[in-house]
Amino acid sequence: MEQFFKDLSQQILSNVKPDEHVMLNFWGENSHFTRFNQSKVRQNGFVSDATLSITLITNQRTCSTSFSLTKNASNDLAMSLEHLDVLRSDIVFLPEDPFIVFPKEGKSSSQIQTGELLSISQVVDSLSPIIQDVDLAGIWASGNIFVGYANSKGLFHWFATDSFSFDYSLITE
Repeated sequence: MEQFFKDLSQQILSNVKPDEHVMLNFWGENSHFTRFNQSKVRQNGFVSDATLSITLITNQRTCSTSFSLTKNASNDLAMSLEHLDVLRSDIVFLPEDPFIVFPKEGKSSSQIQTGELLSISQVVDSLSPIIQDVDLAGIWASGNIFVGYANSKGLFHWFATDSFSFDYSLITE
């Protein structure tokens, strides 16, 4: 996903006009989850999503929008440029903002934390010994979460991590 965001942000930022400043925030996840009720698997599924936020600053005004991405590079670029054009048309109606924080130049960064997550096929088998003699309701979730930032001054930041959680309740008499 880092390369996807890097490519998308470079293409969006190449369309920034000289009197504009743009900041892009990107976040999402690629996760697996398993829901349990009465110690049985009730739902097994996946979440794969990404969201982009665009902030436009021009003429002492600021305007933002956020939207879900398809993870198809050409579709997402077209949609992003459409949203940027809408921001350009909307920003002229906004008052000047005396508290604008302009994007800055700086040192870019990338940090990726990987872990040893259970595979989808291991989740139920790994948890079954724990839950076989109890009434358990809960959810197992695991996968990769990520955030990115890019701006029209050339700054790029990326952070991704593998993560898991098992949130449950044990029901007793």
